[in-house]
This record gives sequence, structure tokens and C-alpha cells, in this order.
Amino acid sequence: TNGRKWFSMLILASVISLSSCEPNVEGDNLYTFTGQMMGQFISDPLNAELSEFSRLLDTTQLKGLLNAYGFFTTFAPTNSAMRDFYALKGKSGLKDFSMDSLILIARDHIINGTIVRNVNFISGRLPNLSMSERYFTISFVSATGETFVNRNALILQRDIEVHNGVI
Repeated sequence: TNGRKWFSMLILASVISLSSCEPNVEGDNLYTFTGQMMGQFISDPLNAELSEFSRLLDTTQLKGLLNAYGFFTTFAPTNSAMRDFYALKGKSGLKDFSMDSLILIARDHIINGTIVRNVNFISGRLPNLSMSERYFTISFVSATGETFVNRNALILQRDIEVHNGVI
């Protein structure tokens, strides 16, 4: 009978504690978070300077990955950086690259499985590989406070937090 008494008290405590929970409900929709996933952030019209990178992710079908739960770090190039890259390669746009090249380019910008914030940057090679299994090299210009990736890509914005990582 002592065991039944404790069991009954446990059930009663559980019912009381659960009845005080209120789900996060908006209209008829139940949701668990309100932040944007990385893919959503990159696609957001408010971030129009990332539209070319967004097209690359759509073309390579990697945007779905960045809309999934997990941990990602993405070095997202601006439209200007993408155009400069095309010119460097003698191309005019995404359409001029093979699908294999586009996938490699997209994967070169993403670290899957971890979040690397600016505060964790070290001068030299980051220990985390890109999805294309390449290293990122970080360099700093102390006089200006600028941070570069792979010696020539200036970081314009740091640590943009999204639900599943950092851009």
C-alpha cells in the first residue's frame, strides 16, 4: 500500500505539472521556435545582397540542408563577391558552370556539424573543414580590424545568428 501511495502521488504531481503547460500556439499552428533557419535567412528578400548565393543553393539543392535542424557555419558571399568570382573564372554567371562545379562552390562556403563564431577565429587555418573538405584560412589586419577568409574575402558582417547556426 505504501508503494501505491507514492505511485498515486507521482501521478498527481505529473498531472498538476502538465496541466500548467501552455503550448506555443498561433492560430491553428503549433510551433517550437520563431527564428529563421539559415536557408530561410539567405532567401529572405530583406537580404537581397545574398540573392545570387541563394540561387546557387537552390540550383545545387543545398538550401534544403540549410533549412534543416543541425549546426552550420556559412561564409555567405554577397552578390558583388559572386560577380567578382565569375569574372575571375571568365564566366558571366551560374549558367556557365557545370553542376559538379556549382556543388563544389556551394560546399566550399559551408561547414556542416558545427558553429564557428568570429570569437573562435584564429590566425591561420580553422580546424573545421568545409563540406567540400577544404580548409578555411583566417587572417586579420590589426590596423583596420578587418578579417579575411582565404586571404582575399573580407568578412562584412559577423556572427549573424540563425536557428541552426551562424552566417
